[in-house]
Amino acid sequence: MPVLQKCILMLQRLIKAASLFIAIFLFSACSAETPVKKSDYLLGTIVSVTVYGCDNGDRIIDECFEKVREIENKVSVAIENSFISELNNSAFSCEIKTDSEVFNLISDSLSYCYETGGAFDIGLGKLIDLWGIGTDLQAVPDMNKLEPFIGFKGYEHIKLNYEQEALCFDNEQVSINLGACAKGYAVNKAVAFLKDKGVKSAIIDFGGSIYIIGNKNGKGYDIGIADPRGEDVGGIISGLSDISIVTSGDYQRYFEQDGKRYHHIFDSNTAFPSESGVRSVTVVCSDAFKGDCLSTAAFVLGTEKGSELLDRMNCGYVFFTDDGIVVSEDLKDSFSLIYE
Repeated sequence: MPVLQKCILMLQRLIKAASLFIAIFLFSACSAETPVKKSDYLLGTIVSVTVYGCDNGDRIIDECFEKVREIENKVSVAIENSFISELNNSAFSCEIKTDSEVFNLISDSLSYCYETGGAFDIGLGKLIDLWGIGTDLQAVPDMNKLEPFIGFKGYEHIKLNYEQEALCFDNEQVSINLGACAKGYAVNKAVAFLKDKGVKSAIIDFGGSIYIIGNKNGKGYDIGIADPRGEDVGGIISGLSDISIVTSGDYQRYFEQDGKRYHHIFDSNTAFPSESGVRSVTVVCSDAFKGDCLSTAAFVLGTEKGSELLDRMNCGYVFFTDDGIVVSEDLKDSFSLIYE
């Protein structure tokens, strides 16, 4: 298949997936302000920004996307000369000094790796590559290739030199992949940029990592959460403003082989996609990066341990599981189920 055709096919799949992943519904009263919305393909997904009440909204969004593109060029493993790619190519053989922003992002990510006991793990890049989910090569790997990764905690082998802003790997199985947190990080940067430009009301949606700035006419936004096993909205969280909403689910990126679904969220204890009984978990908190890291961890941990983690980290949550719905105490009054 020609490269251009592959790119078009991938883009079509992403657009379809994005439409199912988490839906925004503006049930709040509309104002006379004309919104400006623009979308782009960044960080391996469809990203969009909608701003309200800005005469120069087009220019501001374009500048915002440029900021995100700068982040992508630093952290994407799909870009050959990104800082992350260079680290993965060389950090096992020697200590590598890196960009300050990348170093701080890795350091902050590692704090959540340790906080979650590896349920969120940025050091499993080689395991992710073995499965190839989302590529033309996706398939269940041979067990002899998976065996070295069973129980492997990649994050424990990433060693930081804070004085030099450098790092190394002490195990050759380590490879950094920030796919589970880069979107949340970029959302935070986009929020800071938009606020610095004087934007008072906006919605940032980077492939399901969402942040709402402000409100509409004094009323919060209502956010629809996708039904993980359908094409419609499964539930709605009402009245949200100045908050992030991040969902991790098994329905956006997956393949089926021999009648079984294999998704992209891995459990390092088994080296297989997680089988915790969770279909999706939506995390509501003030920080999109935090929500991104913890939604992945909670998915892997399952409802009981995942909710304990999120309660401890002061996050609201909605789990869609094989057995039903679990909602945090702080969201019970604002969450409504669409289907029974």
